[in-house]
Amino acid sequence: MIDYEQARRLVLQYLADIEAEFRKVADLRKDLTPRERERLDLGREDDVPDLAIIENETIECDFGWVFLYETKKYLESRDFRDGLLGNAPIIVSKLDGSLHETGTAEPIEFYIENFKRSGNPHG
Repeated sequence: MIDYEQARRLVLQYLADIEAEFRKVADLRKDLTPRERERLDLGREDDVPDLAIIENETIECDFGWVFLYETKKYLESRDFRDGLLGNAPIIVSKLDGSLHETGTAEPIEFYIENFKRSGNPHG
């Protein structure tokens, strides 16, 4: 069994891993010209988001927690252009600390009910 703080730390590590992947991609495209990046629709060279848990929106359930996250820039500006697309909430199991990415196609309640029923947010 894990507690909330342990679950939170697991999600923060998960977010750090996502940021690391963005940095790898940014490093790979450093040699491209701005024109090449534009043609490949890669965005700016420095597009590495700084991610944060949306603390006041964490959902506590009997099986664990559901953590939502966003870019720190969006949380400060509330400008949709600073936000992420496809940032599916993360379920953390109290039982074993496992992380389960949900989805964005359905309301979060759909994924929570699936997880309660089957241990899998996707059913």
